[in-house]
Amino acid sequence: MSPGEAAGRPDGTDVTVGGFLVEDSGIVMLAEALAESYPPQPGGTFVIVDGLDLSGAELEQRGPVRWSNAAVTLSGMMNGGRLTGATMRE
Repeated sequence: MSPGEAAGRPDGTDVTVGGFLVEDSGIVMLAEALAESYPPQPGGTFVIVDGLDLSGAELEQRGPVRWSNAAVTLSGMMNGGRLTGATMRE
């Protein structure tokens, strides 16, 4: 499902969401697209992701912003409009 679809799910709903990761100053977001700025910013609808371990993720970096050039899939639970307890799927 898209980040926009996930954002509308009730609290406690398990979801699997695809999109692009953007981390800006410690805030991790999963976005429908990457904006064509440099560094990229979240494009389209996005959800904030809490608790995701990014240590194994392949991310580009410019200053305080890191992002994935390829789409990723995350699984977790929606709580307060955020994706919590997220893990990256292969």
